[in-house]
Amino acid sequence: MKSLLLTLAFTIVGSFGHAQMTEGYIKFNVKVSSEEPGMAMAVAMMQDANMIVYFNESAVRSEVDMGISQQIAMFDVTTDSMLMLMDMLGKKLAIPMSVKEITESTGETPKYSISVKKKEQKEIAGHKCTKAIVSDEEGNEVEVWYTEKIKPPFNKATSADGWQAELPGYALEYSTVQNNIEMHYIATEVSDEVDTSLLKLAIPDGYEKVSLEELEEKIGGANH
Repeated sequence: MKSLLLTLAFTIVGSFGHAQMTEGYIKFNVKVSSEEPGMAMAVAMMQDANMIVYFNESAVRSEVDMGISQQIAMFDVTTDSMLMLMDMLGKKLAIPMSVKEITESTGETPKYSISVKKKEQKEIAGHKCTKAIVSDEEGNEVEVWYTEKIKPPFNKATSADGWQAELPGYALEYSTVQNNIEMHYIATEVSDEVDTSLLKLAIPDGYEKVSLEELEEKIGGANH
């Protein structure tokens, strides 16, 4: 359960190269689909899903709105600290954690190979993107389109899509599959401006602070 929750929350959370955009925000539309008939209701409830990623050279924040739940994940590179905020099932929970805790919770970080298709390019949200095929050790493949002009700070242990840290840039279009639900992300807006106050790891009023273990208990109990 903890692994699934972290995957949902940290879908987007390096070093910086010359001329790369190192601060700003990116808005994504998220198209949700499933071939499983039993997932039809869940898919219908997530049709207006979207994501916004804010970042600068020292921190990254992703806000994921799936309609039935909202999650915010923040990572501070300078302290290796993270904060996850969840608003779901009538509960507002805040889960502060360290990179070590994330690694222990999710297990060994998968290894990926990246095959860049330099001749295949297209424009997404005003940025030239190059196609790449990401493969894991089990032979699963993901098609991504990335731009070399953007590179938020990533840590493989804290990014559910750990392949993002392997790219020579940032993916503006890609898909993920979790529990027979496919989510197709495509950027619709890119800006080089960011409100740095959004990148502070502070727990807002109204949120209950819990540990990863307590989170599993609360979510597990709500599902019964």
